[in-house]
Order: sequence, then C-alpha cells, then structure tokens
Amino acid sequence: MRRVGARRGARILIASAIRHSEDRLVRSGVGPGHRQYRKFVIVSRARTGSNLLVSLLNSHPQVDARGELLRELRGASVEARLDHIYGRKPRRIQAVGFKLFYYHPLDDRQAPVWARLRETDELHVLHLKRRNVLRTLTSRKLASTTNVWLDRGETGPIRDKPMVRFSPDELGRAFEQNDVWEAACDREFRNHHMMGLYYEELVSHPAVLERVVEFLGVPPRQLHTSLHQQNPEHLSALITDYEELQRAFQRSRWASFFDG
Repeated sequence: MRRVGARRGARILIASAIRHSEDRLVRSGVGPGHRQYRKFVIVSRARTGSNLLVSLLNSHPQVDARGELLRELRGASVEARLDHIYGRKPRRIQAVGFKLFYYHPLDDRQAPVWARLRETDELHVLHLKRRNVLRTLTSRKLASTTNVWLDRGETGPIRDKPMVRFSPDELGRAFEQNDVWEAACDREFRNHHMMGLYYEELVSHPAVLERVVEFLGVPPRQLHTSLHQQNPEHLSALITDYEELQRAFQRSRWASFFDG
C-alpha cells in the first residue's frame, strides 16, 4: 500500500468522477458494457477500515468498488438495488462490489439482504474486521463528536481532540455484539468464496493487498490511497478512565484490546 500526497489525492478524486460518468454512459446504453466480471461484497462495520479498503481497490483500473449502497433502501427492494449494483459495467472493469455493514439497511431491518446475497452466483466476500474492537468503538465515538469521518491529510490533525467515555457495561455489550455480528457473517457465507482480513494487516502488511487483488481476479498492481489514519494515539490518550476500564476487563477475553 502506498500513501499519496494532496495533489495525487485530487487526481484520484477526478479519476473517480470520470469512472462514475463512464458507468452512467454504459447504463444509459451509450457506451459498450458487460456483466462478465467478478461480483464481490465487503462485509464489515463502521470504523473498521472499509473506507480505506474501498479507496485502495478503486486505485486499480479494473475494479469498481462502491460505498454503503444498501445503507437505506428508501422503499426499493433488495433485488432492485442488487440488480443496479451488479449491472452492466465498462468493458475494462473486471470486479464490481460495494461495502455492507452487518446492520444494513438501517431503514428496514427485515429486508432479505443476506438471503439475496447468498443467492448471488459466484459472489466473493471480503470479511473485514479489526483485531482491536475497542479502537473501532473509540473511533466511532470520536467521529460522531468531531464530525470528521475521513482524513485525506488536507486539514492536518485535529487540535485539542476530545476524549470519549465508556462504561464497563457499555463496552461489554458492544464487544459481545461484535462477536455475534462477525460469527453471523462467517456462518451466512460459509459456502461462498470468502476471504477474511484485518484492518491492522491492511495498513502494515502489503502482501495482504496482493492476496485481495488475487482474490478479486484482477491483474497484480500496486494500490494507493489518499486516506490517513485518524487516531494513532495510544488509547489512554483517547479514553477517559482508561485504567479503570483496563482493570475491569483484565480477566476477560477482551483484555488484549487494552494493550494500546
């Protein structure tokens, strides 16, 4: 993985706009297109590196990776949304996908999203997790407080970053829920092509990206992104009463979350 500067980041955004325009031309029937590409979905939760992964994948000219396209259905059917997502694409595109959080869609929790995805032929599933779930929860609270959800290095670090507060019961419930979500994803897609990967490996081990590219069936290529890690500080600098929480979970299976 390679970070890029602000100028290169602007070029990436321009390239993305061009690609979306090209996609619209194909959908309108003006440009040539096809459906013979590899379909994939990134299953994860907020603040686990899904924006980073989508950004990296979109730096590959043969990959079309989108955001939270099933976040809300707004009256549409799951079938209609998936048919739109996996519609005709420009001929150069060889892998098409989007990211889906465990709890989507937010406006219709009974919608048969998982069932319809299970029925999608040859669907490839990237299950993105974070080893330190406490960092996920901390990042989520911080983003809600500061309203800064992405860092492209354009404004510099946040000054006087606020600290967040958790109760032991709140964290315990959140850790349990995360376990349930991850297990449900693995169970739902156990008969599909599935690759598990962790945010921590995504940012520190380039070989993981090589495996992802291979998994998606596109030619090898160095991937790059304009995004930056938002909260690199030790957790004790981000969470109030950190030491008390650490003691509360020191004998639990989540004790390692407090290592930093």
